Amino acid sequence: MTEEEKKQRTKHAIDVLLKNYSSLSRYKGIIGTGAGFKKKNNKYTDEICICIEVAKKIPVSELSKEDIIPSSIDDVSIDVVEIKKFVPYSLKIPLEKALQAAKYRPLVGGSQVTNGIQDTNGNISVGTLGCIVHLPDKKHPFNALLSNYHVLYADNAGDGHIIGQPTTEKSDLVAHNTKGKKLGSDVDVAIAKLDDKIEGSNHVLTIGTLQGFHDAYVGMKVKKYGITTYYTEGQVIQVGVVIIDDNWYYTGLYIQQGYPNINPYGRFSDHGDSGSVIVDADNYVVGLLWGGDDKVPDTTFANDQRRLHQVEGKFEVPIPTAFQMQQIFSDSARLAKYGELLQKTEHGREFMKTFLDNLEEGTELNNHQRECMVAWQRSKGPAFISLKKNLDTDDQYMFRRTIDGVSIEDMFTNMLNLYKKHGSELMRKTLEKYGDEVLSYIKQSDSVEDIINLIVNKK
Repeated sequence: MTEEEKKQRTKHAIDVLLKNYSSLSRYKGIIGTGAGFKKKNNKYTDEICICIEVAKKIPVSELSKEDIIPSSIDDVSIDVVEIKKFVPYSLKIPLEKALQAAKYRPLVGGSQVTNGIQDTNGNISVGTLGCIVHLPDKKHPFNALLSNYHVLYADNAGDGHIIGQPTTEKSDLVAHNTKGKKLGSDVDVAIAKLDDKIEGSNHVLTIGTLQGFHDAYVGMKVKKYGITTYYTEGQVIQVGVVIIDDNWYYTGLYIQQGYPNINPYGRFSDHGDSGSVIVDADNYVVGLLWGGDDKVPDTTFANDQRRLHQVEGKFEVPIPTAFQMQQIFSDSARLAKYGELLQKTEHGREFMKTFLDNLEEGTELNNHQRECMVAWQRSKGPAFISLKKNLDTDDQYMFRRTIDGVSIEDMFTNMLNLYKKHGSELMRKTLEKYGDEVLSYIKQSDSVEDIINLIVNKK
């Protein structure tokens, strides 16, 4: 079955479920509904059906005729299954162990976060930073980290409580709790506003740059990175749907490890992975992990991103468009200063205009052209453009010369060649004219300011 077929069959199963929800809801004992893979002989098949969840399955022979749920409705099979008992994947560890976790600046998804509240045994609750999100409030837009309520609000923390990465030592403080909700088993989400001067990237460890949000479907290949089981791949085996007061909601996603076949011995997640974003093959977020059933193979439970948006309102993954690169990866006042410096000479003005004319096309290639997307990740592009402020000389933004064995010169050269290959005629001409010049400046420089000065002072 192709991905498009899985998507369409999931949609059809849900449409039929919703159309017949009233007639199905009259049966006793129904706890949950959705679309999922049909089971046969206790193994998943590739048939996408309507799933009806009950507390305990009762043999047909023990039911009266009017209590027997039909085996199909319209043209879609129905599978009656026992509901899984999920627990939050919370984790408490000694403060000493928490201090050993890696520190990431700019912030990245997949890293350890905590509110630092110690229990009577000196342990603190830790979890995973899912990703950085942007809340486009009209009056006060802000960037925040996304995780679970039971992570950021653990041990009765409230709004405004500090959040640290990886701990709440003074130098680790990054955000403050802003809002969160825990609603039954289908919503466990929290948002913490980033503090001033704390930079975040839209990067998740191992996974790479996020592209936005997508809707999940049964059979979708997904991945996540959490602080306990790190990088894992799996597939969505069920998409939950429910009607409440004539409104219908996507309640959550069931996920198991392994793709295209489920691994009967594998775990997709475990305690401590709470807060990880569930990401599809194209790096779009489809859900937010919060728990599982503690069995092997475990079934991971994640909030469906559609439900999160219903509960928390509008928020978005900041993909690196021209505006968002300024918003997320840098300092708007400093960018304005760079613009002023470049305006001082004719060559600087020409260079700045050329850069702005091609910036949107370059970010579009990084986000949507497959070869450019892969190269951007492998060449550590997101890490290189996440500039690190030099604490000794506040006037400069230093860049790293090498990241994970990749030099900044190699990154620039790789992307230059791909932009020439896939870019427009205007972009190709621009790169032929300025590419070698910029590469020579990069080789001579240790900061953005060094490069701008070389551009401005070119004879």
